[in-house]
Amino acid sequence: MGKRSGMTPKKKQTAFFEEAERQPWKTLCYSTAVTSYAFLQLFHSEQ
Repeated sequence: MGKRSGMTPKKKQTAFFEEAERQPWKTLCYSTAVTSYAFLQLFHSEQ
């Protein structure tokens, strides 16, 4: 948890997880939407 000097785009995932730590509710909403969308796609392909 040190200071970051200049964020380099070497790892986009690190930035994503840091953002998730700052705003957990946003990540929760996003993952829920993705999961429900995938479930709907699966459900439609079953029929």
